[in-house]
Amino acid sequence: MTFPIQNKDEIFAHPENYRLAVRVPYTTLINANTIYPIELFPHEADEKVAVVLSMLTTNKYTVSDVYEIALVRVLYSPSQNRINSILDVYTGLDTSTLSESQLLSLGFKDNYGNYRFDEIKMSMMLDSKPLILCANATHRRPIFDKRFKGKFDELPWGECLDSVNWSEATNGMLNIKSPIYQPSLLTEKLYSFYNRNSSLEEALTMIWLLNKYQYAFDSILSKLDQISWDVAATQLPFDLKDVVKQRQYLWDGEHRCWHKYVTSEEALQKELVFLTDLYDFERNRVLVKEIKKSPFQAFKLEEYKR
Repeated sequence: MTFPIQNKDEIFAHPENYRLAVRVPYTTLINANTIYPIELFPHEADEKVAVVLSMLTTNKYTVSDVYEIALVRVLYSPSQNRINSILDVYTGLDTSTLSESQLLSLGFKDNYGNYRFDEIKMSMMLDSKPLILCANATHRRPIFDKRFKGKFDELPWGECLDSVNWSEATNGMLNIKSPIYQPSLLTEKLYSFYNRNSSLEEALTMIWLLNKYQYAFDSILSKLDQISWDVAATQLPFDLKDVVKQRQYLWDGEHRCWHKYVTSEEALQKELVFLTDLYDFERNRVLVKEIKKSPFQAFKLEEYKR
């Protein structure tokens, strides 16, 4: 879709009805002829390796529906709070678990079920246990670990977007409140866009956001070892499952509960009030566990105790 410049008379008459969006610049960096590394900023002596991860699924809450993954291996500087270079990229498809109707809805018109993730290439991208930076890590890490049956479950993870106070990071430009921040929500407020059906473009957009607002990257690094809380909604009535799913709770089949990680006491209190008002009127069916974790254990599913 392009901007309707043919309607210029209407645009000039009512500019409040139109919005001009600009493609996120980092999404144009990579093509079939790209030579790595791609330098974004000058190198620093304290650089470390990280991998920005993005996943596309047909259903946010099941492991079997992960059909596209992007891994972008980068060098970042803790002292400068920015990503200085892109070392390599992997994008992969896996359609082996999808039905024919799902394949058609995603635009696959041939080679049904013939795409598989290249786990050898993924192992190379994840070599030496780099820090994984991922949006919505509380939900995506359990799905990622289960999808690959523990092959990559000893990696350190950091929350890429939700751990950031975006209003503070942008001097009030992104003064928005959301139970979860997605790149699409943030870029829309910045009059920018990317292809939401591309895991690679989403990963590159996250890199762009972190470099554009360096306070955001500092916030992520400073919270890697902080305390978090695991909120478990047990005995939830079946007819309320879609309500908690919309609030980004994840089903834990082993412990038969819906759960969600939060990383601040304010967020914890909000979830307790939400669940109390929703169904836990006697306050005896919601379990909370304080978690003191390194990034290596962050966002993993936990044992629940009353």
